[in-house]
Amino acid sequence: MRPSAALDAACEAAASRINAILVELTPATPEALPLLREALGSPPDLAMRRIEDDGGHAVTVLTLAPDVNSRLTDVLGAAAGGGSRVGSDTVATDQLRTAGDALRALLDGKYVAVGGSKGSAYALAHAQFPQRQPMEPPNEVVLQGPHVGFVESTGANIAILRQFLRSPALRIDRFTFPQAGGVAVSLLYVHGAAKPELVAALRKRLGTFDPGYSIQGSNTVQQWLNGWRGRVLPLVETTERPDKVARSLQEGRAALFVDASPVALLAPAVFVSFFEMTGDHLVMPWVATLLRSLRVISMLLAASVSALFVAVATVNVNVLPLALFNSISQSRQGVPFPTVVEILIMEVLVEVMREASVLMPGPLGQSIAVLGAIILGQSAVAAGIVSAPVIVVVALGYIASLSIPSYDLAYVIRVARFGLIGLGAYLGLNGVFWGLALGLVGLASLTSFGVPYLSPLAPVRPTGIADAVLRQAFPGRRDSIWRWSPSRRG
Repeated sequence: MRPSAALDAACEAAASRINAILVELTPATPEALPLLREALGSPPDLAMRRIEDDGGHAVTVLTLAPDVNSRLTDVLGAAAGGGSRVGSDTVATDQLRTAGDALRALLDGKYVAVGGSKGSAYALAHAQFPQRQPMEPPNEVVLQGPHVGFVESTGANIAILRQFLRSPALRIDRFTFPQAGGVAVSLLYVHGAAKPELVAALRKRLGTFDPGYSIQGSNTVQQWLNGWRGRVLPLVETTERPDKVARSLQEGRAALFVDASPVALLAPAVFVSFFEMTGDHLVMPWVATLLRSLRVISMLLAASVSALFVAVATVNVNVLPLALFNSISQSRQGVPFPTVVEILIMEVLVEVMREASVLMPGPLGQSIAVLGAIILGQSAVAAGIVSAPVIVVVALGYIASLSIPSYDLAYVIRVARFGLIGLGAYLGLNGVFWGLALGLVGLASLTSFGVPYLSPLAPVRPTGIADAVLRQAFPGRRDSIWRWSPSRRG
């Protein structure tokens, strides 16, 4: 065995023994404090202070909070008497049974006070980890409405959400995963609005969740909730807007928050929900209906416009008007590649520029994308590598893909586009239409926590179409979608 492997094994064995001892010891035991320090690895940010209360009893306070110096005096005064008041402010105080509870409280950013007149231990939720101010999510900007978003703190996110949803029916279930570093997932729903079957299904999925060694934000939980049938299309929606989460909870959906992640998960999710935006409910109904229709058309263009061009330019040339056919033929003179190869070259270049714009800083990335598209397009046409109509078609598909509100759905469309191009090159228009038909069949076969993925379109539910596809003037709760059941057909 290598020396490093032997050292790692010894450290793991020591950690296991320490954790076993912590579970059995009470926090007030003299041996508990050294073991707590050793279990944490004696970190430099662990602060341990020892004072005496008015009765001369010793109190030891431990914390991993970064602002310990500014609040320690008041917290110690409350902890010495085992009380729950700090000056004129009330703080949350929990009595700790074991040293293991004290360790978890420290990792949650709380103050742990041991000793005092009662000789017991308390955790005071008076510490906070540093966090950024709530700002509007850059991916979900609205012209009208609240300009606020979630942050990387579940407690702060729930507090933000309560500003938009002041309902006593809001319920919160917390699931902690010690094997993933103690990361917790919070399940939120409105009692009486969410179906009990939905809440039970989410609890069951989270109860069987095995994240391994780490939870990399909300996406890890989303992939688990999607399951094997959702590995292609997302069955859970993501958002960083509290107003959207509040509205979804009132409609009967459930939300999930993951520690250290600003992204909330919404379940169930149907296909039409990925074309909705919060701003749709802040404009006139006919405007929102028009915008939703444009997003659906943009999705279809982004998926199929390149494939349709390849089909009509190579296989089904007889469907083109004579003037358009002559124009395309003249533009392709001197181009050494077939049409399908031209399209694939430009599609790959567009994806490369898209990734470059994402990885570069904001304004610089946008400039690179615009300048790169102009320079590459002009240079490719001037060099005779691709024809001008191919540039127009690929640019149209790229712009249309930017109109899809959901990034998860946009990724699927970007990948599906290449499959449709291949079908169009070999089978023509029949191949493109068969590809779209197979995609529609796949959508119809999916369900998201018991709700058909194409609801309310398939099965048709007129009461759900009123505010899912169209936009009602004063929409109520969409029981017809999120509270769907096979016995209800209207």
